Amino acid sequence: MTNRGQYLELCAENYAKNVNARQSLELIKKILETWPKKARKKPIEQLARKNRLLTVFFDDLVGYKKEEAVKADEEGKDKKKSKKGHDARLSHMDHIKTRLDFLQFFLSYGGLQLSVEQVDILWDSLIVDALVPEEREACFSWLERCSVAKEDSFVFDEGIMQHLFVEKMANMDCRVVTRAGFNLFQ
Repeated sequence: MTNRGQYLELCAENYAKNVNARQSLELIKKILETWPKKARKKPIEQLARKNRLLTVFFDDLVGYKKEEAVKADEEGKDKKKSKKGHDARLSHMDHIKTRLDFLQFFLSYGGLQLSVEQVDILWDSLIVDALVPEEREACFSWLERCSVAKEDSFVFDEGIMQHLFVEKMANMDCRVVTRAGFNLFQ
């Protein structure tokens, strides 16, 4: 195993243990970027298979959101006004954007697809249970990017897109639809 393979493994282990989760995701992405674009698929598939990285990702997202909701409640703040994430130097939205950027990178270069259950977790965590309106906006923008085919980008398969529109968007409260949500709907 090469040094970068060893570091990838260590970062994935840290991430699975919830040790510096955001930093672990950033390091995994930076290490994967050292491979040529066409060669990234193999190490990503290995991380997905051996380390169950997508499962860990969605468990982490749910856990992070629960911790942030509890923190907001404990601090006596209105959830919609919560601004700080795990690391007081970074905003909650920095944590969310890091996770979404990582997920798009991982799926785009790994040739992987999300399951309906994973899309539901993403939707529920970032749209339904958004702590701040910017979360919805970021998620809608991410979903929109994933619905349009571009070079080096991940695209949802037709079944996932249908699920999003028929099961999720058609049944959501129209008052929470943001500009990016409207663009996604178009």
